[in-house]
Amino acid sequence: MDKLILKDCAFKAYIGVPDHERAKKQTILISFIGYCDTKKSAQTDSISDTVDYFAIHQEMSTVIKSGPVRLAEKLAQNIIDVLFEKFPLMKITITIKKTEPMKKLKVGWCGVEISRKRVK
Repeated sequence: MDKLILKDCAFKAYIGVPDHERAKKQTILISFIGYCDTKKSAQTDSISDTVDYFAIHQEMSTVIKSGPVRLAEKLAQNIIDVLFEKFPLMKITITIKKTEPMKKLKVGWCGVEISRKRVK
C-alpha cells in the first residue's frame, strides 16, 4: 500500500484538559499518513487521480476550527472521521504533537498517534 504524507503541519487550536490551557490557542503539529493506491496517478500524472495534499490540509484545518477539544485523541479521531468521509483512503495515521504545555518540564512535546483502517 502506498503512503501520502504531510509532516508536522502547524495549526493553532483550542486544546487541553485544564480550562486555562484551552483558554487560548496553542500551536500544535499534526502529521498525516494516508494509505491508498497511487498506481493510476503515477501513470496519468493527474491530480484528479490521487488524493490532493492541499485538500487534506484544508480538511484538517476545518476540523480544528470547528471547536475546542480537551484531548488530542478526540481531535485525531475527528480528523480521521472527516478524511475517511471525503477521500478514498484505506488507512489513516494522525500524529498530534503539543509542545507548549510541556515546556516547563523541558519535554520537547507530548501527544498521540492514532491509526484507523477504513471499515468496509
